Amino acid sequence: RVVMQRPAKPCTPVRFRPQPPDTLTFRPQGPAPRTSARALTALGLLLILACGFSVPVEAASAVQSAGIQAAVSTIKQAQASIEKEDFRTAWSLLEDLMSGPRFGALAAPQQRAAVLLAAWSAYGLDRPIDAHALSQRATEFGGAGPDEWLARAFFAAAADDAKDCAAALASTATRWPDQVQRFDTFVVQYALRGTYRDPEASEQRFALLARLFNGAWTPEDGSDPEPLWFALLEGLIELGDEVLARRVAGSLTSPSSVIPMRVDVRFQSVLPRDHPTLDVRASIAATLEKGRARMLARPELLLLVNAHVTDLHRALKFTEALAVADEAVARVARRSRRAEPAFADLDDEYPWLLNQRSRVLASLGRLDESIRQLREAALKQEGGASNVSQTINLGYLYLAAGRPADALVATEAVDWSKGLSDYGRYQLQAVRYAALRSLQRADEAEEALAWLRANRRTSPSTYQWALIENGDLDGAAAVLIARFDAPEDRSDALVEVQEYSTAALTEVERAHYARSLAVIARPDVQVALRKIGVVERFDLLPP
Repeated sequence: RVVMQRPAKPCTPVRFRPQPPDTLTFRPQGPAPRTSARALTALGLLLILACGFSVPVEAASAVQSAGIQAAVSTIKQAQASIEKEDFRTAWSLLEDLMSGPRFGALAAPQQRAAVLLAAWSAYGLDRPIDAHALSQRATEFGGAGPDEWLARAFFAAAADDAKDCAAALASTATRWPDQVQRFDTFVVQYALRGTYRDPEASEQRFALLARLFNGAWTPEDGSDPEPLWFALLEGLIELGDEVLARRVAGSLTSPSSVIPMRVDVRFQSVLPRDHPTLDVRASIAATLEKGRARMLARPELLLLVNAHVTDLHRALKFTEALAVADEAVARVARRSRRAEPAFADLDDEYPWLLNQRSRVLASLGRLDESIRQLREAALKQEGGASNVSQTINLGYLYLAAGRPADALVATEAVDWSKGLSDYGRYQLQAVRYAALRSLQRADEAEEALAWLRANRRTSPSTYQWALIENGDLDGAAAVLIARFDAPEDRSDALVEVQEYSTAALTEVERAHYARSLAVIARPDVQVALRKIGVVERFDLLPP
C-alpha cells in the first residue's frame, strides 16, 4: 500500500487490519497499488499492559522494603496516567524511576512492567523509536515471555524497523509455537513488506514465513494468507528444501500461485506442469468459491466483499462482479439512512469498494462512469487523512482514458512530502512522468524519468512500464531481462509476460500493450525467457 499509518493510541480495543492489493500480500503488484489505509490499533497484549497491567505490581506489593513499595507506587501511578492517556506524566514518573537506585531493587517482573509501560508512554508521546528501544530492553530481562516479544514486534513496526519486527515475530514463534495465532495481521504484513528487498533481513523474513506456515497462521479477518505461502515456496526453492516445498506447493490453490508454478521451471522438480494442482481453470473456480464462502461467513467485513469482487473481475465475470459491488453499495446506503454502520470496516474499505466498482465499469466499456466512480472514491478519506491511494489510481485511469492533463491535475492533489511510502511515491512519479510526456513537457518529463531511474529498485516493473511509455524498448528489454535474473523479481516478471485477455483495454492501453509485446518478442528477451520458463495463454485479466 502507499500509505503506512502509524498504530493508533492505546486502549482502543480494535485489532490491526491487513492490507491486500487483491488478496493478502506483502508485495506491491503493478502500477495501480492497493493502498487503503486501515485503522491500525493496539495488540490485545498491549491493551493488557497499558490498560490493566497489575499482576507483577501486585506481586511486588508484598515486599516490605519502603524503597520497593515506593517504586511499586510509582509504577501504579504511571499505569493510572496511561489509562487516562496522560502519557507525559507517566513518562516523567517512569523515566525518574528507571534512572534511580530503586529500579535495581525491583524483581525482573516489576522491572519489565515499568519498562513496557515506559515504552507505551513514549509511544503515546509520538516517540516510536524510544518505545521500540524500551521494548527491546524488556525482552532482555530474565523470564521475558511471548507478550514481551510481541510487544517488541509491535513497537518495531511503529518505529519502522522491519528487520527487528520480523526477528521478534520469528523468535516468538520459535520459542512459543502455540502463540502463532496471536500474531497480528498488520504487524506480520509490515514485517514481510519491509524485509522484502532487504538482503540483510532475508534470514529473518524467511524464518518468519516458515514459522507462520508451520503454525497454520491465518489473518483474524478471514482473508487468504496464500500469497505469503507462495513467497515461502520461492525461498524454499532457492534453498533446495524440496520436502517442505512440496508441502507448501500442495497447499496453494489460487491463480496467483498456480500460474507462476506452471510457467517457471524452478518449480518443476516440486510439481510437474501436468500436476492436477496446476490446473488453472480449476484454480479459478476454487478461488471464486472460496472467496464467496469467506464473504458469506463474515458478512460484517467489506474487505472480503472487495476481495470477491476483485476475483470475479479478474476471472472476466464483469456482470457478476458489478452485481456484488452494487449490492454492497446499496447496503451502505440503506444502513446510512438508519445511522447504522453497514460494515465493521466501512471507513477503511468503502473507498476500495468504489475503486473496484470503477475497475469493473471500465472493463464493461463504461469508462466515463468508471472515472466518475473513482473520483468519488478519491474524495473519501483514507484512514482519517486525504486519500492518496484512489487519487493515484485515478491518475492512472485518466492516462488510460487518454486524458493526461487530468492525470497531472490528480497527482497535484497529493502532498509529496506527507504520508507516502516509497512505493506510493514511485507510483505518483510514474503517473506524473507519463502525463508530462504526453503533454510534451519534455524537460519536466525527463526530470521525472531520471528520478524513476535513480529509484528503480523500488518498483522495477513500474520502471519498465515507464520506459515502454517512453518508447525506449531497448531499455525496457534490459530491465525485463534483469528481472528474469533476480530471484526476488523473477516470478512477477514471468507472470507479467504471459498472455491474458485484452477485452478490457482502452485504446491507450492497447498501444502500450503492443509495445510490451514488441519487447517480449525481442530475441535477447526470448533467450533469457526460455532459460527460466514458458509463456502460456490464460483466460484472465493481467495481474
